[in-house]
Amino acid sequence: MASTGKSLSIGLAFWLGCATIMASPAWALPELPAADLTGGAVSAEKLRGKVSVVILANQASDQEATDVSREIVMAMNPTPERYAFALILDLQSIPDFARGLTMPIIESRLEQSNRDIIERLQKSGQTFQPPLRLGLPDWSGEATRAWLQSIPDPDYAIFREQSAGLSRFKREKLQRDQQRLKSQVQVFVLDPALNIKAHFSGRLAGARAIEAMRTLAG
Repeated sequence: MASTGKSLSIGLAFWLGCATIMASPAWALPELPAADLTGGAVSAEKLRGKVSVVILANQASDQEATDVSREIVMAMNPTPERYAFALILDLQSIPDFARGLTMPIIESRLEQSNRDIIERLQKSGQTFQPPLRLGLPDWSGEATRAWLQSIPDPDYAIFREQSAGLSRFKREKLQRDQQRLKSQVQVFVLDPALNIKAHFSGRLAGARAIEAMRTLAG
């Protein structure tokens, strides 16, 4: 019976997602990808002075990331000057020769997301006032991995493990476990001093992040 209860608990945690909230600014900020979708140079300093939300997305979490991103950007709308939003797109699976074909698809998806936000806000009598937003392609996957490695939750320690020297069975298990977590949208909330104050994942990440960012914005 104890094992059944544990299994149910693990299953529920995976469905609802996890949450890590930092009480002190001890969580080092990983690097952002060096350029945005237009090729412009980017650094974390662009986010300084604002409450920021950073989202990790990939092909597996695409729809969930789209929904959560829309929810968060809409919540920022009444006071966009207080907030910043960064979307890190894990594109390491895209071969070099296909990058030129990939960019128009990404841009089209982002434009459609904007149209959805505008339409939803108009229905509630609001005009879309976009916050500072960064779309950051991560072609190497290194930035995505650094952000995942930074999460202090014990479940994410697997991103700090080295696969070199592991047996094929253990290596494949490690990859499956990592992919299971990467398939959930990952959301980080930063304070104006660029300290990571909270991390959320899964289907409830948007609502939890909104509550955290509003608390930080006062």
